Amino acid sequence: MRFFVRLLLFLPMLSACGGITAPAEKAGDHVLLAPRYAKGFEIRQRGDVRQVVLHTPGQSSPRVVELPGQTQRVACLSTTHLAMFEAIHALDVVKAAGFADLVTDSSLSAAIRKRGIRNLTASDDLDREILLSVQPDILLTYPFQATDEAWCSSKGIAVLPVGEYLEEHPLGRAEWILLAGELAGRREEAERVFQAIEQRYLATCDQVRKSLLSTPPARVLFTSYEAGTWYAPPGNSAVATLLQDAGFHYLFEDQHRGGNIELSLEELLELSAQVSWWGALVRLPQDPDAEEFTQGHSALGRMPAIAAGHAFYCNTARTEYFGKALLEPDVLLSDLAAIRLGKSPEEHSPAYFHRITEKK
Repeated sequence: MRFFVRLLLFLPMLSACGGITAPAEKAGDHVLLAPRYAKGFEIRQRGDVRQVVLHTPGQSSPRVVELPGQTQRVACLSTTHLAMFEAIHALDVVKAAGFADLVTDSSLSAAIRKRGIRNLTASDDLDREILLSVQPDILLTYPFQATDEAWCSSKGIAVLPVGEYLEEHPLGRAEWILLAGELAGRREEAERVFQAIEQRYLATCDQVRKSLLSTPPARVLFTSYEAGTWYAPPGNSAVATLLQDAGFHYLFEDQHRGGNIELSLEELLELSAQVSWWGALVRLPQDPDAEEFTQGHSALGRMPAIAAGHAFYCNTARTEYFGKALLEPDVLLSDLAAIRLGKSPEEHSPAYFHRITEKK
């Protein structure tokens, strides 16, 4: 799970794994789905064959994956994929999922047990025996995943990299639910679910803008931490968009790149005077205090943001940030806006993002 903290927060510089590549458009192609927010995929029809055209950052040409004629059995490597199928009432097609044992949402955990969805991972590795035992038509992976596609192909398993976390807008991430709908034969249901997500997010954006009309600007830093290094998302990431829509001025909003911004302790200290807020993703068995938030570095504890009580976090061990949150960008935005506006837990009950001072 170590890579999970950075996986959905940032834009990795890793390109898609090998496979069939072709121009996205050829004579005779018929566009079945052209997303409005998502930049990473579209669905086309060529004769009797449905194709997913994948546009992955760092790839010189798109990748084309042919979908099975009928998709009745799906295996997926991300709990995010599980949340998509659950939202369109199509968990019956999912037979195995990576990190299924780490799902914290009670309703989804109960559905996993009820439907006998197998856990597809041992540590961070794909369990081939379980994959073969569930006999999926298609395996949903990540663009960077080093999946042995030749082996999967030899077993009759199509491989489809799903790169929703690479999208630069929260609604672009959520729009990948339309791909789940196509796979499960529930296209109309997926469209209805996404339209509702879009309406809620845009309405929340409008409410936040009105609430912040007389509020002075506040600059924010947002990080995760791993093995002695802090990581910040670039300005062209969905997290940066969320922060900006919530009324923050993100410190790295002008830095657009394909990978994480790495920060040493020294660099973080140098930046401390430039921000009045500091947010972070953490993964802890309990919610952090200021010392845990700063990884025990007393110098960071003297940062203006920490000293002023302007630190906030999302604990991925106790929330579905890597699952259900993909389809709740309005809830993420509401949490961040409440923090920006200084609302108390009584005024706004946070679901994902909490102030350090909040006790649950």
